[in-house]
Amino acid sequence: MTIRELRRIWAKDAELLVEIGRELDKQTLEVTVRLPRKLASAAVRSWDRDDDEKVEFDTSKETPGQKRNRHRAGSLALIGNSVKMQGQRRGDRVTVWLDAWFIANALRAFHDQD
Repeated sequence: MTIRELRRIWAKDAELLVEIGRELDKQTLEVTVRLPRKLASAAVRSWDRDDDEKVEFDTSKETPGQKRNRHRAGSLALIGNSVKMQGQRRGDRVTVWLDAWFIANALRAFHDQD
């Protein structure tokens, strides 16, 4: 098999993944997870933080790393909002329903860390 053939196969696989995503996107995808209380509290602080909304910046001038960090910070804040709105303390853990997108973003951040 040549690399050209492999790339065609991978392109078809990528299209299939899009179709699976289309079906999953129609569903409510929430999962109950448990987080250490310390991490859950830090996520809530991220949500509650009053970032200076008056700071203007041009996202077109961001480096890939800056853009990645901005997106990750947004994902963290959304997790914090979920914890704040419906998290339940159970000992040193917090149980919370998280949208699958938030879980995927956290797992991607973990696996793609520099």
